[in-house]
Amino acid sequence: MGRETGSLNPEAANNWRVFGWPFLQLLAMLGGILAGLGTMLYAITAVRQCAVMRTANEQSNSALHVQERAYLTIGPPVLLVWDRIVQIPINNDGKVPSGRIEVVIHEQTLDVESGRAITRGYAWKHKTLGPARPGAATVVLAVPVKSGIPAKILTGRQGMLIAGVITYNDGFADDPSASWSFCVQSHVPTANQIPWTQCDPNLVLPWREKVDGFPNNEDQP
Repeated sequence: MGRETGSLNPEAANNWRVFGWPFLQLLAMLGGILAGLGTMLYAITAVRQCAVMRTANEQSNSALHVQERAYLTIGPPVLLVWDRIVQIPINNDGKVPSGRIEVVIHEQTLDVESGRAITRGYAWKHKTLGPARPGAATVVLAVPVKSGIPAKILTGRQGMLIAGVITYNDGFADDPSASWSFCVQSHVPTANQIPWTQCDPNLVLPWREKVDGFPNNEDQP
C-alpha cells in the first residue's frame, strides 16, 4: 500500500506542539514588545522635539524682549531758576513704549558759605508719570526746589542734590518691573548755565532716606 502524504506523523506533531507553537507565540510576543518600544521611542522623540521647539521659542521671545523693551535713562537736568523747578528729562532708549512710571525723589538744597555746604532745605516726593514713548525726553520729571533762592543760585552760593528711584514696566505686560536709581548734583554756574554731574546713588540714597524720614513725612504741595 502507498504511504499517505500531507499529514504529520505522531512524533512530528508532538514536537510541533512542544517546540513549534510556543516558539511562534514567543515571536509574536517579541514583535508586540518591539512595536511597543518603537511607539515609546517615537513618543519620547516627539516630546523632546516639542521641548526643543518650546525652548527655542522662549529664547526667541526673550531675545525679542531684550531688543525691543523700553529702557529708561535720564538726560541732563535743567534748572528753571525763577520757577525754582528742576526738569529731568526721561529718555526711552528702547523700541516700545514703557508702562506707567513711578518715581521717588529726594531733593536737598545747600547754601555754600565760606567754603562750607549747609543744608537749607530737603524733602522727598513720590510721582506717577505716564508711559514714555521711544525717544529722547518723551517724559519730563519736574522736581520743585522750594528752598531755592535765584540770586544765590545764579552766583554759585546755592546748589542742589537730587537722588531717586525710577520703577517702570518695560512694555511687556508679563515682565517684572524694572527699577534703577539715579543721583545728580549742580555746580557753580558758568556763562549763565548751571552744570550738573552724576553722583553715586548707592551712597547718597540711604543717607537721604534716613534724613528725609522716608517712607514717612512725604512733602506736600
